[in-house]
Amino acid sequence: MDSQINKEISVSVSSSELKSCSSTERALEAAGMYTLSWSPDQDLFKCCKRTSYVLDLAFVDASCGVVDFLDCIDPEDRYSVQSAFLNCQESGSISETKFRLVDFNSEEPLAYSLKLWRVDLESDSRKFTIEGYFQAYEEVDAYKDQIENQVSLIDTMLDRSITPSWIASADGVMLKENKAYREFSSFGLESGTGKFAGEYSLFNDKSLQTEQFQKLLNRCFDDHQVVSWALSDQYPNAENNLDYTITLDPIVSETKELQFVLIRYQSDLEAKLNEKTDHMKLLLDMVKAQVWYLDTKGRVVDYNGLAAKETGLQHRQIIGGTIMSLASNWDDPPRRYLETLNVIKTGVPQLGSIQSYTSNENRHWASVDKVPLKNELGEVYGLLMFVYDITQLKSKEKALKESEDRYRAFITTSKDAIFRIDIQPGISEKLNPEEQLEQLLKQGTMMEFNEAFLRIHEYANKNSLYRKNLGSIDQTGFWSELLHKFLQQGFLIENYEWKKGQGSRELWTSTSIIGTVERGNLIRIWGTQRDITERRRHLMQLEYQADHDHLTGLPNRNYFWKKIGNVLQSSRAEGAGAGLLLLDIDRFKEVNDSLGHFCGDTLLMKLGERLDRLPKYQHSFVARLGGDEFAILLERLESMEQAKRFAQKLLEVIRKPVELAGLNVEVGGSIGISLFPWHGEDGAKLLRCADVAMYQAKGQSTGYAVYNEDLDEYSPERLSIISDLGQALRNNELSLHFQPKIDLKRPLEEIGFEALIRWNHPTLGPIPPGRFIPYIELSDMIRPLTLWVLESAMCQWKAWKDQGIISKVSVNLSTRNLIDDSIVRDVSTLMQRYGVLPWCLELEITESAIMTDYNRALKVLEKLHELKVRLSIDDFGTGYSSLAYLKRLPVHSLKIDLSFVQSMLQSEPDEIIVNSTITMAHNLGLEVVAEGVEDHQTLEMLQDMGCDQVQGYYFSRPENAETMTTWIEENFKAKGLKKLFMNSENTK
Repeated sequence: MDSQINKEISVSVSSSELKSCSSTERALEAAGMYTLSWSPDQDLFKCCKRTSYVLDLAFVDASCGVVDFLDCIDPEDRYSVQSAFLNCQESGSISETKFRLVDFNSEEPLAYSLKLWRVDLESDSRKFTIEGYFQAYEEVDAYKDQIENQVSLIDTMLDRSITPSWIASADGVMLKENKAYREFSSFGLESGTGKFAGEYSLFNDKSLQTEQFQKLLNRCFDDHQVVSWALSDQYPNAENNLDYTITLDPIVSETKELQFVLIRYQSDLEAKLNEKTDHMKLLLDMVKAQVWYLDTKGRVVDYNGLAAKETGLQHRQIIGGTIMSLASNWDDPPRRYLETLNVIKTGVPQLGSIQSYTSNENRHWASVDKVPLKNELGEVYGLLMFVYDITQLKSKEKALKESEDRYRAFITTSKDAIFRIDIQPGISEKLNPEEQLEQLLKQGTMMEFNEAFLRIHEYANKNSLYRKNLGSIDQTGFWSELLHKFLQQGFLIENYEWKKGQGSRELWTSTSIIGTVERGNLIRIWGTQRDITERRRHLMQLEYQADHDHLTGLPNRNYFWKKIGNVLQSSRAEGAGAGLLLLDIDRFKEVNDSLGHFCGDTLLMKLGERLDRLPKYQHSFVARLGGDEFAILLERLESMEQAKRFAQKLLEVIRKPVELAGLNVEVGGSIGISLFPWHGEDGAKLLRCADVAMYQAKGQSTGYAVYNEDLDEYSPERLSIISDLGQALRNNELSLHFQPKIDLKRPLEEIGFEALIRWNHPTLGPIPPGRFIPYIELSDMIRPLTLWVLESAMCQWKAWKDQGIISKVSVNLSTRNLIDDSIVRDVSTLMQRYGVLPWCLELEITESAIMTDYNRALKVLEKLHELKVRLSIDDFGTGYSSLAYLKRLPVHSLKIDLSFVQSMLQSEPDEIIVNSTITMAHNLGLEVVAEGVEDHQTLEMLQDMGCDQVQGYYFSRPENAETMTTWIEENFKAKGLKKLFMNSENTK
């Protein structure tokens, strides 16, 4: 195998190099290849210095695994390289592949060709080494071509060599000698072909013909090694002895059989001269340019490797040729030839001549230097020509010009303003921003800008701005303000918005600028500027719509919360009081039901106009919170009496008749009053107290009422629960329990769960939902609580789905959720986040929640229905809803209240209600869920009635997710539910 590799690199490794190499690895390194080895039993990876350098590894011959080598390889090529190692390890055959190294500084990493072979150690087949090398891939083809012409190259080199050399066969018979040998041998010009090698000696010392020479020859034959012997002898007719070295190089076949021996005689003086010549050739071959050595006639005397590669010709075709014959594909070869002769004639070098030629139908460019060679007398005896390929440079120049053209076109046609400010002299970055700004306004000059910049800044033409310093054009203070921020932020500012003008002349711009610093000085500023007036107007319109009620034009609940936060903050700082009045329109529902919703909306618009025109009490603020509910915020309140007087004035305005559909309609109002800081320190507490007071006013028919803690039956517990819930959400005190819902039609195939919230209070202990949910529904905590339940339920659904459990999950919505459009967006966002299938999510709504504000609830339900989630009416039968309303709702199922289910075995009326509800629901195309199933008799009766789903302690109590997962494994997946559908006598 080593012989095959030696054969491949024989073209690039000289005999002298092979002589100095102790192994194939050294030979490969001498050939300029990157060597490596790997011992699998020890996972010991080694490489030479050249390899560690190109791999950017910090070790050489260190103990590292092959994984370190794989990490240096482009990720797309690692598999093929790893396969090559494994194939070589398992089969013992040579493995080859191609790969690229990781190179963050190059868009197209250099490709390499890798060859590996296995070397068994001793007699233990388990101990072996994978050795190999790699080289730049574009060099592989060149080596293959050279290998194919090896024999002819050896002949050519032998004939042209001035060193006496000859070739002998394996049996020691002379096969071929060169001219130098014949001239200096004892045979004169007679050929030695066919003679025994030991008889055909160059020197007079005939002892070399026998014993000594035969030892050298046998060693070369037997060991396949390069051998040499230094001696002192003389040429024929020479007076003095000379020191010489005999070198015998074995030439072997692919089967490792010795074919020939190349024998060379070389004096020490010649060796040194040849060594220098070899070094010079190597140096010229390393030059990244074609090097040509021409005589005084312009004919080629010598050349380097790159020159030969570019011509694609053999040595005999190159030597003696001229530019006319070797560069016929160049532009105007006769002219180039005359230029060469002119340099030889005049002795004046020609440098940097740009010339072009065609290769493979592609245009190439080169920079050519022609340097005459002169002797001590100044006479020209030859010429060196260096040809540098600048095709890539030309391409880059062309690309740069095209880029500049595109840049100019972009600046000219851009709708955004683009400008450049030059600063001469530069401003030191060590100065403070104030000093920098002062110099910048004086030394900064407008040097480049487009038409958009002139239009935005209202300049008549370029002359009014070009080469003007910034201080002279800063009429509005724009540049001072912009550049001051720019200097403070380290020579960079992005999307700085600035406004000038008012009304129809209002202009908003967004500016981004960046500075260029050289040697610690700011020398240039680039900037872009965009007219964002329309965007700002659109944004302000969106902000107005987000903060104002679309019906009345008054601030909405969102704006109200912003306002009350600011008001309370300033009141707290000033030590002043504030008041919150919560107004609810009396008999508004009667107007809706009697005259229709259009008239109801008209009533709200007219009342909103009256409230907005109400003479302001000091600083008052009016907002519509939703439905027929309005909030009035009073700032700098000095006494409770001031709030009462304002409430009375407010009621007088509300009670004035409103013309609707040709009728004069009178409505009233109920107002609840809460005061800061007496009734609460924040907006939520004030709103809750005002809400309690408003219901006190309704119940007492007094028109308005101030919050009275003695009349608040839920205080302080109610306030404590509401305030503690936010802490509970943050501290993870809340949890979800799940109760299974069994499909009676397919009890062993489908299963659903109702998500039920649980609160473990740190001081009060477990708090049942019925104790805190009613409080929360009256506060703004209902939305974050609902979001938490929805997200926790969907997260658990996804966890079950990842375990292979496909289920349905139900979540309860409150009254406040059904009058808040944001619930639709929240549900949609969470479904997308957790990948919940629409049919796997069911939202349960109570009858009472729907009937509180039927029309608004209907709109929200229709939007939820568009998401394709399932909708269910919970606690059906307790809300006194009419069928007229029920049939319009986009629901999928009814859930019979457990009070009817649990007592239907003992109460015939309850049995009739349950049976009638199931029949009615099926006639409306709805499914029926019965909750409260606690025994087998109830289950059988519901099955006989055709109930669709059941839920209750008979199957499982509500449990946490971990316990419920175990329940699924034991009962559902193992079909353990079957026993629940069996009585003592038969199986349902």
